[in-house]
Amino acid sequence: MTKAKNINVKTNPSAASATGQELVSMFVMAYNQVNFIAATVRSAFAQTYDNLEIILSDDCSSDGTYEIMERLAAEYQGPHQVRLNRNHENLGFVGHLNSIFDLCEGVLIVYAPGDDISHAERAAELYQAFREDRPLLVHSDVNNMDEKGNLTGVATSRQSVLAGMDLKDAANSLVLGVGASCAWNPEIQDRFGPVEGKETFDDLIFFFRAMLLDRMAHVPKALVDYRLGAGLSRPKATSFQGRVAQERKNCQRAVDTYRQRLKDCRNARPECSDVLQVLRERLAVKEYMLGLFESSFLTAYQAAFSMRKLKALLSLLNRIRRATPSRQKKRLRQANKIV
Repeated sequence: MTKAKNINVKTNPSAASATGQELVSMFVMAYNQVNFIAATVRSAFAQTYDNLEIILSDDCSSDGTYEIMERLAAEYQGPHQVRLNRNHENLGFVGHLNSIFDLCEGVLIVYAPGDDISHAERAAELYQAFREDRPLLVHSDVNNMDEKGNLTGVATSRQSVLAGMDLKDAANSLVLGVGASCAWNPEIQDRFGPVEGKETFDDLIFFFRAMLLDRMAHVPKALVDYRLGAGLSRPKATSFQGRVAQERKNCQRAVDTYRQRLKDCRNARPECSDVLQVLRERLAVKEYMLGLFESSFLTAYQAAFSMRKLKALLSLLNRIRRATPSRQKKRLRQANKIV
């Protein structure tokens, strides 16, 4: 259970009920983002959608992030409902993500990471795309900005890529949409249950869930200024040991992602045997590679390899494994029993 401090800071129920609009939630999710959180919160307060609750949620930051959120909430004089939440212990990204669905009461949850900036019309535009067909997920395009908040002049849209993917492609891919652009129907969690793997991300799971049930909508407009080089898009490690640790973490992320997708596909589309087979195979491969990272053999020889040679070694060992039919079949049979 989430241990949290949950304070109802501002409410204006008379204004909300007068609009006749459905309640929409905007969830500002923060952890140690003291340099960016004020701009994120102010962009949430500036939303034009009338019947909006704003949840400012901090995952036990140690850098003053929560204190900024608390001060801005106390100073807010606008029309929206504002609630302040602080986890008493750090839940990690996935734990914090799962808590969203307990804290929000709206028919649609607009996700606002603590280092990005939402355009004023964002909640309204996403709700318009959601209102009729009730998709599980609505996403938009984004404007890229650098760590200092300068727009790069480049907009990112994943819609054409997603539209060209079949379910097998989506099951295999570790790059689907931009999670920071999304709003979610709470059913995306009610239908499938909480996300279980600690190293996966919202976009890797929620886009796949929406594609499984063919319930996804897109707003062809940039509604978020998306910060690169910070948060989940921070630069790669530069030291050898740092990059080895990062590669291992990436491998764990893939394992957690494929395992969750396999569970979700079995839950929602058990008849999709070809998709299930792709997921079993990808999971087996990534579990094998993760085992190499954890093996005494690789640990003993890491210092002698450059990162390029390390990746080549992993790739070679994986190709040898995949070229051995009997061994592969045995591994897949084991994966089928475990998952």
